[in-house]
Amino acid sequence: MKIAICDDCLSDIRNLEKLILESTEHPEDITFYDFLNGEALLDSHESFAVIFLDIKMKTEREGTEIAESIRLADMDTLLVFYTAYDYPASRIFRVQPYSYLLKDAPAKELKSALQRIL
Repeated sequence: MKIAICDDCLSDIRNLEKLILESTEHPEDITFYDFLNGEALLDSHESFAVIFLDIKMKTEREGTEIAESIRLADMDTLLVFYTAYDYPASRIFRVQPYSYLLKDAPAKELKSALQRIL
C-alpha cells in the first residue's frame, strides 16, 4: 500500500509512520512517501491509497488548498487530515476527507482510527 504523508514537520511524519506501522497487521506491505510541502506532493504525480495531509504548513498553500488540487485530479484516494488544528468543517468537508485526526490525540485513539483507515 502506497501512503503519502505531507507535513512540514519531519518529526510529525516519523511519528505518524510509527503509529501506522503499529496499527497494521502487515507493515511489510506499506511504502511511505514523505513530503515536506504540498507542492512536492502534487509534483510527484504518484497515486496513493491514502494521503495524510497537515492543514497548517509553513508554505504558500495550506493543506486544504492542496486537498482541493488533489480532488480535482483524483476522487478515489483516501484523504486524511492529520493536524494539530481544529479547522472550520465547511472548508474541510468540501474535499471529502475520509477522516480528520488530531496530532495530540492519545496514541490508543489514533491507532484505532488508523486501523479503520488502513
